[in-house]
Amino acid sequence: NCGCQIGNMPGWNQQWRTALRNGLDRLRDTLAEMFEFYLGRLLRRPWDARDNYIECLLNRSTQTIDGFLARHQTHPLTEQEQSLTLRCMEAQKYMMYAYTSCAWFFDDVSGIEVRQNLRYAARAIQLADDLFPHFAAHHPDPARRTALNGQTLDSVMLAEFQHARSNVPGVGSAKDIYLNHVKPEI
Repeated sequence: NCGCQIGNMPGWNQQWRTALRNGLDRLRDTLAEMFEFYLGRLLRRPWDARDNYIECLLNRSTQTIDGFLARHQTHPLTEQEQSLTLRCMEAQKYMMYAYTSCAWFFDDVSGIEVRQNLRYAARAIQLADDLFPHFAAHHPDPARRTALNGQTLDSVMLAEFQHARSNVPGVGSAKDIYLNHVKPEI
């Protein structure tokens, strides 16, 4: 709620920004844990591989992707392991997209810019959603395993989004926007 805005709408605030950021941060952190959980045994240095994944984004050729995997793998990956690796890389990409600056610049959480960032988060969730139950059930930390019990990737994020209230009457929160406008598009 720094006061930065473009519309100068009387009575409006940007308190929603904190809750939106917190929700995305919770999702980002959970996806990061999953990334390490799944790729820690497949790749030498998963985060370095994530950073080098840009080469695959710039050139989607089979040769580029095969070379990327060969440089980062701990052992020759099966087709299933290759697919898992690339899905995790794509989830990380979309999670980074969810932080694009346009969502934080405008006056209200209901804006099209925020919705686009929520679409990016939704795509990250879609890529990792079926991996989450196994991750939650086998998390190495018993306390974290208990905390994740019964949750979904959506719920991790939406718990914070409910506090990101729109200034526009009747819109609700980022949680409402996500459930009513973003999730149905998936």
